[in-house]
Amino acid sequence: MQTMAYGPRKQISSTVIDAAKAAKGAAGKAKALLATEPGSRYSLFAWQTIKRTLLYSAKLTGVIADSIVEIDRAMKWGFNWELGPFELWDAIGLRRSVQRMSDEGDEVPDWVLRWLEAGNESFYRIAAPEAESPSGTVAKRFYVAAGSDGRYEFAEEEPGADDISLAALKESGRTVLSTSGASLIDLGDEVVCLEFHSPNNAIGGDILTAIQRSTEEVSRNWRGLVIANEGRNFCVGANLMLLLMEAQSGDWEEVEDIIRLFQSSMLGLKRLDRPVVAAPHRMTLGGGVEACLPADQIIYSPETYFGLVETGVGLIPAGGGSKEAAVLAAQRAEGGEIQPHLNALFETLALAKTSTSGYDVGRLGLKRPQDRVIARQDARIAEAKRAVLELDRAGYAPPQEKRVRVAGREAELCCSLACRACSSAGK
Repeated sequence: MQTMAYGPRKQISSTVIDAAKAAKGAAGKAKALLATEPGSRYSLFAWQTIKRTLLYSAKLTGVIADSIVEIDRAMKWGFNWELGPFELWDAIGLRRSVQRMSDEGDEVPDWVLRWLEAGNESFYRIAAPEAESPSGTVAKRFYVAAGSDGRYEFAEEEPGADDISLAALKESGRTVLSTSGASLIDLGDEVVCLEFHSPNNAIGGDILTAIQRSTEEVSRNWRGLVIANEGRNFCVGANLMLLLMEAQSGDWEEVEDIIRLFQSSMLGLKRLDRPVVAAPHRMTLGGGVEACLPADQIIYSPETYFGLVETGVGLIPAGGGSKEAAVLAAQRAEGGEIQPHLNALFETLALAKTSTSGYDVGRLGLKRPQDRVIARQDARIAEAKRAVLELDRAGYAPPQEKRVRVAGREAELCCSLACRACSSAGK
């Protein structure tokens, strides 16, 4: 910094950074970064940065906003933070972090100190429904707020009409069935949500099993199904490591079985006799796209990066994505020349194109007439639930199976030549 001379970037090796990478979720990563090695210069850098933000937020509570909720929402909605300042403070440990601030000579706002002196350990708390609460009651979230007499106490956070929290529903015991990779959750009004929660929400055997069990359960007992989750990304694709291991061992029959399970699970969604609405967000790639395309409708969040990217790792979309692209081409041809529509979609798949937003999905040719984008990502689950109920009230009937027109030998030759051209161009 003194000489401003250029130096090559050095690869950093640190147990602190490794621990933060391995931790799950924003809360877990922040805690690992600050608590693994308090003496580490990486932890110290993060602490000095975060500490100033937390103290500044506490100082301005009641000045720039009425409560901590508004400050947290402003940072999440306006700056794309995963946790607001006070949610982050709770995640790293309120009492311990305040003690460290005091030990380092920082001025902690009086209201925070009084809050701790009253025996409180966090700014937020979740209260599960009491045993005598009516069935369907959701866990409540409370936050610290100043009362009319100036004393601070917990106030109940009023959820908006478009705010559905899957975490709160699970806390309330609304899980219908669950596997290690996915859960079926009761959203109320006889609608359930299939939530992925595997690492990176990658689709493996546990999620495929959950999909098959869910379609059977929904057909018997529910009005419809929403496919959504609250992960960082909707789904980064199929668990390719599983396929790689089987391929390396030469167990091609097992590879066939995995692909067949994937295809049959997606067909089960497509043929379900109840409406299905998918609500993807952020990274929705490969198998994530193939889990959305069987739905009767897709509700995109504005920040949706949607694409069949399998060719990027030397594979062909085999979970139904290639087939759905062919169906879209036939529908758009409407009895006319099908080849131009197939060419456009084939190029999207061959070059592993991905949308830059929910609005951009149409450019790739993967957006259908019934699909739409909503303005606020947090409302996607509620909007998907409404769409399911509207389809049900309209007298939903599953799509009838019918023959799909394809292009024949000419298209096969065209695709073969295109593959060679892409290969020679290094794509």
